[in-house]
Amino acid sequence: MNDTLGRKGVGSPKITTSRRTIKLPKLTVGALREHRRNGSDFVFSTSKGTAINVCNLRNRVWQPLLIKAGLPTHTHIHTLRHSAITLLLSNCMPVNVVADMAGHGDPAITVSIYGHVLQGMQDVASDTIDEILG
Repeated sequence: MNDTLGRKGVGSPKITTSRRTIKLPKLTVGALREHRRNGSDFVFSTSKGTAINVCNLRNRVWQPLLIKAGLPTHTHIHTLRHSAITLLLSNCMPVNVVADMAGHGDPAITVSIYGHVLQGMQDVASDTIDEILG
């Protein structure tokens, strides 16, 4: 992905450091390749393959997906990012790796935002010590 979609259309990320390379899961890469074979260079596009207006994305794509999934319709698309980060941390992915993928310049930012996930992992950590030493 080289550009972002905002209210003013397609453009560069608002912060230069937001441009980064991350490794995507194979499942995601496969889905994106298939999507591209179907004729669009955009992850979210119109039926003609052009960039979709962000309001139309929310109303025509995101809202129907939320309804189909039985999720609250006020859920923001940014929640996907939060969910991905939470899933990685709750599955013992090192904070520095997650911070790098999230574009946080300092893992302390990740800890300050997602610290509640890390606190909940103390039971797993203590059980792991029991297994190692037991």
